[in-house]
Amino acid sequence: MMSPAQSSYHQKNLSVFNLLAFVIVLVLNTMAASGRINGRTPAMISQQYPSLFTPAAFTFAIWSVIYLGLLSFCIYQCWLAFQSGRDAARNHMATRLQTWWLWSCMANAGWLIAWHYNWLPLSIVVMGFLWYSIWNIQQRFQVASPDAPLPIKLFVFIPFGLYFGWISIAFIANLLELVAYFDIPVAGTGPMLFAIAGLLLGTALTAYFLLLHNNVPYALVTIWAFIGIIAKRQNEGLQWGVPIIQTCFILAGLVAVAIIWQLFRQRHWKTLTAHGLADRNFL
Repeated sequence: MMSPAQSSYHQKNLSVFNLLAFVIVLVLNTMAASGRINGRTPAMISQQYPSLFTPAAFTFAIWSVIYLGLLSFCIYQCWLAFQSGRDAARNHMATRLQTWWLWSCMANAGWLIAWHYNWLPLSIVVMGFLWYSIWNIQQRFQVASPDAPLPIKLFVFIPFGLYFGWISIAFIANLLELVAYFDIPVAGTGPMLFAIAGLLLGTALTAYFLLLHNNVPYALVTIWAFIGIIAKRQNEGLQWGVPIIQTCFILAGLVAVAIIWQLFRQRHWKTLTAHGLADRNFL
């Protein structure tokens, strides 16, 4: 059992390590984007493993938004660690976060290296651990709580919701790219059916995390990914692109309706709370 002074010292050290780990992730991603890891860029690798689930290049600009949000999270948790008079908030952050952020940063870096050196099966295993790490962080912070403090919503819920949503889409895309990696013979409608299966899986995960875990940012990322898939299939003009485009439109519409419904439920819950009638199981 650590004393308050020891606990504060530990939390300060951990917050600095969390920030440094994120800086390393940013450096590696910058190197990857410029082709400085094994002389290849992510776009070159994606072209090597064609899939009808892969979205258009502009879609990946979301990484800038995600990393900006995660940077704000790192700065916030450092500020809490070194700010006096914030003991309750600092302890809440440290207790919930523990070392899961460090693990997620290591997984992000490991996935990037495995991906750029063409170790696709290993990269999928590492990405699976990255997905699990982010999921764990969200569970520990109880992302479904609509009455969480505003800083937690801004610096934890939103950044990690976006991150989790995009990693989920990327994980599905990488799984489908295994078909090309292992030269699995797929003819006729096979590629189209694989892509539609990926879309359905992505939508099912979105429905789960939106309606049961109140993760609106996750759902917004799904719609963004589907827009990217529509754009790329339209530009390609392939025969099997039409059913995929139609499926994307339908599923994106359903997700949009689900988001509106969830926001309505949140507003209704707040109204009930104001009158002392809220049921914790409503959301």
